[in-house]
Amino acid sequence: MYDLHNSVILKEGFPDFESFGIRGVGILFRNSFKKEHYETAKESAKNSGLDIFSVLEVNADKSGDVKIALKNREFVDILMINAKSPRAMRAATESSLVDVISHAFIDQSSAALASKNSVALEINLADILELTGIKRSLLFSKIKFNLLLARKYKLDIVMTTGASSMYGLRQPRQMMALAEVLGMSNAEAKRAVMEFPKELVEKNRRKHSGVTVKEGITKNG
Repeated sequence: MYDLHNSVILKEGFPDFESFGIRGVGILFRNSFKKEHYETAKESAKNSGLDIFSVLEVNADKSGDVKIALKNREFVDILMINAKSPRAMRAATESSLVDVISHAFIDQSSAALASKNSVALEINLADILELTGIKRSLLFSKIKFNLLLARKYKLDIVMTTGASSMYGLRQPRQMMALAEVLGMSNAEAKRAVMEFPKELVEKNRRKHSGVTVKEGITKNG
């Protein structure tokens, strides 16, 4: 499993990710990417056997915040936008430079734009675990509505732990079980947890290295 939304490393170092079935983990930065911190953490992980990559999550209150975030695109492996308003959501889903809408709750028009620009949606486990009672039930309803939109517009879903400590980490089978409770099929859950996150990291690395893959043909340039 590749965990795209995880702030454990910068806070606690390197717990035993492999015992949780995590093979790839993002070093998460919020609102600004600090290259020196990333390089230091990556150097510390070089003998860990983990695939380490950079993730920038930007809180966007307005469309201008998204435009500023896009300037960081070339420096990070994964760019997430946490859209706080309809305008910010629209700006994020209009850009193919955005990888993931984090904590995603979208409307139909934004879902159509996300599909056109290959922007994925996140389901964040920590968002769910932090809530109880009626608030959790409401969140489940919103997530299930987003799953309906994802199916209609053929959007990819990224399932993440959202962990801020090792106690928030979960194994893939636990993540998939929750995904199925939320309404995913087994195949959808497997893709959201086990397949698509790794595919996204690898695709972006190819882009950054100047290699693109289209219709089964690899091209340089």
